Amino acid sequence: MASGEADKTEGSNPLTSSVPPVWGEGGTLILLVLLNAGALGLQGLLSPMTVELQRDLKIDEASLGLIQTGFLCIYAAATPLWGFASVHCSRRGLLVLASLLWGGCCAALAFVDSQWAFKSVFWVAAVGNAAIIPLTMSMAVDVVPPARRGVAFGWLATGQTLGMGCAFLTGGLLVESFGWQLPFLIFASFGGTGAFMLVVWLRHEPRHGAMEEDLQELFESGSTYDFRIGWSGLKQLFATHTNSWLAASTFLCSVGDGGLAFWFIEMLRDEHGFKAVDATWLTVGLFASQIPGAVVLAGLADRADRRSENGKLILLAVMTVSMAACYFIGLSIPWSDASLTSPAFVFFLLLLIAGAFVTAALPPLLCNAVNDVNPPEHRSLMFSVLTIARLSGRALGVFVVSAIAVRWFSGQLASGLAWASLAFFPAGLCILPVIRNALSDRTRLKSHLQRAVENRSG
Repeated sequence: MASGEADKTEGSNPLTSSVPPVWGEGGTLILLVLLNAGALGLQGLLSPMTVELQRDLKIDEASLGLIQTGFLCIYAAATPLWGFASVHCSRRGLLVLASLLWGGCCAALAFVDSQWAFKSVFWVAAVGNAAIIPLTMSMAVDVVPPARRGVAFGWLATGQTLGMGCAFLTGGLLVESFGWQLPFLIFASFGGTGAFMLVVWLRHEPRHGAMEEDLQELFESGSTYDFRIGWSGLKQLFATHTNSWLAASTFLCSVGDGGLAFWFIEMLRDEHGFKAVDATWLTVGLFASQIPGAVVLAGLADRADRRSENGKLILLAVMTVSMAACYFIGLSIPWSDASLTSPAFVFFLLLLIAGAFVTAALPPLLCNAVNDVNPPEHRSLMFSVLTIARLSGRALGVFVVSAIAVRWFSGQLASGLAWASLAFFPAGLCILPVIRNALSDRTRLKSHLQRAVENRSG
């Protein structure tokens, strides 16, 4: 049996009784966004420092790709363990532990001097870093009402984008002058700061299911939403076909996105002669459109859902398919002059900006769709499943881009990135069965929550 310590707080309103007044909905969400911003950049920190890491630690390009792929695989494997633990333990406490773990590993990385030591510590950091997405998203669902969850998830995605941007800035701008150790020390401070903020400012956490309309009668009566979860619960999770389609779409989206995130700076440096700083600034500027993209398009999805019961899912499918066209055409354009007077370069930039703007909204919309088909106790686990799909896709994307480039295009990374981006097209098709089953899934969830209320009342 599990219901969480936060369920014991006084008061009848599930939001005000489980979140300190000094924070409330907006303040708690800001804290969750900051946790994402501090932690998620670690996934992209190696990308702008590949040349220096290869030189100082005697790591060849293939081994460096393996280190990044291993990080993502370990991250993916650890994620469901954190999700399962969140059902039985305080999510706040788990986030403190995870922040200290990955932050401490980042500090240790600044002092390693061998490939073996770097690989080992970096992979341990992946275990702690894996907790951030499922735990913060699960808490956000229990703080924000359903009508605004799209925007809330958009802000979480924006935090993740800011984290990646910070990784590019700290790595790309500092590595040539100060070495690769300083960026890891900066990220170590992010982990420690996140743990401190959780301990000092988030004294309690929202209860599971706090924002579910069908459970308000239960909470107002002074009861708690009790639930059991075990292997039968996991079986139910995977028996929901919509969950499988959402995971498949997430995986395919991440193949193109992961390859682009890891290889784009090196493509600019190797194939277009950019310096590390210049490549970093272009990348940061190009993908800065992701910062407003996640919030704007997630908010648009909320409005679309109010007008049509499947509005956000239809919008999600259209946006996902459009990614294949934007990235494939943009990355296939040959250009040599990085100037705004070059039509080819301008067209390349415009298509990639459009792609980045929309890509930022895909993860929050996919995760938000989880809320429509899963009860509160399964959401952390399902966010973990989507994280596994996302990280597995990103890991495969890193490998696929380099394999395509070497095998068919004489090592040209731009061509490998273009062909890998076509994975967005089948990802969009995977949303079609989700749309078809949406009504029955929502009805089933409503019945599940109503039974919980009836059983408790009885």
